[in-house]
Amino acid sequence: MTMLFAPTLLLAQAVGSATGRPPVSLREISENWGGHQMISTQWIMIAAGLLLIVMAGMGLHRFWRTRDQRSAPLLVFHRLARRLGVGLRGQWLMYRIARQQALPTPITLMLCPATFRHHAGAYIATAGPQRGPALRRRADALATELFGPEAEPGA
Repeated sequence: MTMLFAPTLLLAQAVGSATGRPPVSLREISENWGGHQMISTQWIMIAAGLLLIVMAGMGLHRFWRTRDQRSAPLLVFHRLARRLGVGLRGQWLMYRIARQQALPTPITLMLCPATFRHHAGAYIATAGPQRGPALRRRADALATELFGPEAEPGA
């Protein structure tokens, strides 16, 4: 208990010696520590909880107010892919390729067959010998679905 009040006691003694008053004892400090003059910890916790609720409400209000101003490239990608007839499996493959290749959005893969082939080839090269051939077949089928027959690797 002495260690808990030691800094307070030293400060009180320093202030007391500077002002000419007698130093405050540790017993005096500990008697007034839990006195009625202090705010109870329950009220402090209630006030902190209310403050957190108000801050969360303000954050939620700001989020709700600006929700239409945020960029939604994945939403645009899903709508565009759906319009082009690409299924969820193909969309997921393009999303994984774009993430692995650090592209800003999977829409980049839909711009031209050469871009798709380049990034899909780099993704497949990192997939390993077991998954590589299956991924190659899926990527080729997806390229044909997106760009037509001119997207074939030999074309």
